[in-house]
Amino acid sequence: MSDTHTWNVNVEVIDGSAAFQETSAVVGDTIHADFTWNDAVKIGDVYAQMWIFDPDGMVAATHNEFYLSTGSRTLACVATQPGVWRAKIEVWDGSDWIPFEATLTVNGPNMKIEPSSEFFTGPFVAGTTQTVCNVYVKNYGDIAAHATVSLWEYPNYSGQAFLESKQALDVAPGETVIIPFDRVIPPDDYWLLGVKAWGTGEQEPSW
Repeated sequence: MSDTHTWNVNVEVIDGSAAFQETSAVVGDTIHADFTWNDAVKIGDVYAQMWIFDPDGMVAATHNEFYLSTGSRTLACVATQPGVWRAKIEVWDGSDWIPFEATLTVNGPNMKIEPSSEFFTGPFVAGTTQTVCNVYVKNYGDIAAHATVSLWEYPNYSGQAFLESKQALDVAPGETVIIPFDRVIPPDDYWLLGVKAWGTGEQEPSW
């Protein structure tokens, strides 16, 4: 005599989430991303891994979870540039990394040195005061901000030295300002110069 039988099999559901606490932010703000994961399976030493990425895809904050198969975590970082920031967690389900993501748009200035900037090479007479550059700076961001431009000699070398900085106030989105630098020419065979530009709330760039 034939027979049948049915039953339920409980399957663990690997779950997780990523969400920013802020609904909006500007450059210079500290932003926070909340992560959760449930019933993760350990691979090696890790149950889950999580990150905050800046608009260029660079890691701004990260954490690997070694101890809890179910839990939560908050990561924080300073929003250093405008654009879309991304929070991501990956939870291991025993065979694959399961991703969960969230995004946050950060508003702010985005000061860039324009290719039309003028950098003068001479030849100049030592001891005379000359205009060595006219720096064209454009705000590609979405809020007005002060623009700072600094002039350096021998940037990224052992003799690197700051010379001076100037500011343009309240540079509007899309606006371009011209910042000139006049210097006394030193008695050298050559003089290597460099400029940096950044806006309010932005980090001063490195060489």
